[in-house]
Amino acid sequence: MEDVRALHDKMLAAKSLEIGNAMAAHVDNLLSQHRKEIEGVQLYFENITLSNLNRIRTLEKNIEELQASNTSVRLCRLRQHNQRVLTPIRALTADKERLTRELDEYLKETQEYVEVKRQLRKVGEAYDRSSFHFEVLTQKLDLLRQEATIKQQRDQEVHSKRSRRSEFRALLSEKRNET
Repeated sequence: MEDVRALHDKMLAAKSLEIGNAMAAHVDNLLSQHRKEIEGVQLYFENITLSNLNRIRTLEKNIEELQASNTSVRLCRLRQHNQRVLTPIRALTADKERLTRELDEYLKETQEYVEVKRQLRKVGEAYDRSSFHFEVLTQKLDLLRQEATIKQQRDQEVHSKRSRRSEFRALLSEKRNET
C-alpha cells in the first residue's frame, strides 16, 4: 500500500506541476494578449495616483494658506486684544508711577516731619531745662530781693539807730556843753 500511496503522491505532484506550468503558460498567454489593456489600466491608475498626489499637494498648500490666513487673522485679533488690554495697562502704569512719586514725596515729608519733631523735642528739652533754670534763678532772685529788702530794712534801722544815736549824742554833747 505504501507503494500505491507513494505512486499516488508522485502522480499528484506531477499533475500539480503540470497544472502549475499550464497556469503559468496560460497567465503568460493572457498577459501577452491583454498587455495593451493591462498597460492601459496601469496608465489609468498611474494617472489617478498622480492626479491624487497633485490634489494632495494642492490641498496641503491650501491648508498652509488657511493656516497662514488663520494665523494672520489670529495675529490681527491678538493685536486688537493687545490694544484693548494695553490701554488700561498704560493707564495703570501711569497711575503706578504717579503713586510712586507721591509715596516718595510722602516718605520725604515724613522724614522731614520726623527731623522737625526731633529738633522740636531737643528745643523742648532745652526749654524745659531753661525753664527750670529760669525758675531756680527766679526763686534765687526773689530770695536775693527778700534778703536785699531785709538788709535794706536793717541798714535803715541801723542807719536810723545811728542817726538817733548821733542825734542823741549831739543832744548829750549840747547838754553837756550847756551845763
